[in-house]
Amino acid sequence: MMIDVITVSIVLALTTIFVTKLPYYSYLETKVGKPFSCVYCLSFWLTLLICGLNLIALPPFQLLLITAVTPVLATAFERLIDLLPIRLK
Repeated sequence: MMIDVITVSIVLALTTIFVTKLPYYSYLETKVGKPFSCVYCLSFWLTLLICGLNLIALPPFQLLLITAVTPVLATAFERLIDLLPIRLK
């Protein structure tokens, strides 16, 4: 069902944004260099890893849709969060 794809994509996108807003990720940016260049890349590889290990019990076509949709949603959510008048970092 498409509701599975949408909900899993939203959860993975928001999880990726949460990880990038953590202080430890900022520490990695300053000491080691950015592990990933943007939220789009991080969410793509994170989703690909989760779907590749088949940690989500869905058909392969839905896993491909999740992998394609999640980075776009993560980028959109990040831009919306950056528009907020508060700063999370």
